[in-house]
Amino acid sequence: MHEEPVAEITFKYKTAQRKFLDRTVWDRLRQHSPVYNGDTIHTAALSEATIWFPDGNVMDLAENTMAQIFVNQDKSLLADLIDGEAYIDASTSENAVVLSSKGVEVTVDSGSSVTAKSDKTENTVSLSVNSGNVTMNDGKVISKGESLAIEN
Repeated sequence: MHEEPVAEITFKYKTAQRKFLDRTVWDRLRQHSPVYNGDTIHTAALSEATIWFPDGNVMDLAENTMAQIFVNQDKSLLADLIDGEAYIDASTSENAVVLSSKGVEVTVDSGSSVTAKSDKTENTVSLSVNSGNVTMNDGKVISKGESLAIEN
């Protein structure tokens, strides 16, 4: 692969799988495996993983979670939570994280953290702001201690 990694993954429990953007086969990841732009990461039952980005952003994936990671030219991070639960921590990063799921897109501001849940069977997305602020596409700001649930 000629592409530079955009992050590194570690595991709290068991392991995770990766599907490259241009492939259909899942690859089993090892501790400290590189993550590439466009990778889809999947954790199985009883598995948890953490994705570490060079800018200080961190994304924890709970069990049975699937997320796709994109890093843009300007090094900004876009995380698409396809299903499951993720904790996004931008508290020590200078860069915000754009989090999308089921058509909902929010910006986790620099210095902030959020827990997001996406349920594909219920077709719902919920966010809980742990610290700092999250900005919705319409400009509405959700602050620490506030939550949001969206149903399609």
